Amino acid sequence: MKRTLYPKLLAGYLMYGLIGFLIITTFTYHITFAFVEKKGGCQPLPGIRPDLLQLCRELFFQDHDAGRDTDTAFHLKHLSLQ
Repeated sequence: MKRTLYPKLLAGYLMYGLIGFLIITTFTYHITFAFVEKKGGCQPLPGIRPDLLQLCRELFFQDHDAGRDTDTAFHLKHLSLQ
């Protein structure tokens, strides 16, 4: 009985951990996304100069075509950078 009990306990703990991980990642994603949508985006950190944020935005769009990359444009919109 001892030989069959340990693999069952190990399998149970692994399944418990996997299910817990999936539940936590699923619900925290929705909660975080709802918070960002409700707030209207993130505000820049205090102490960061707006001209540097604009420079970063311009350099980013030089490297990445915003017209093609709709996901990037969507995220930048929610981060108040666009």
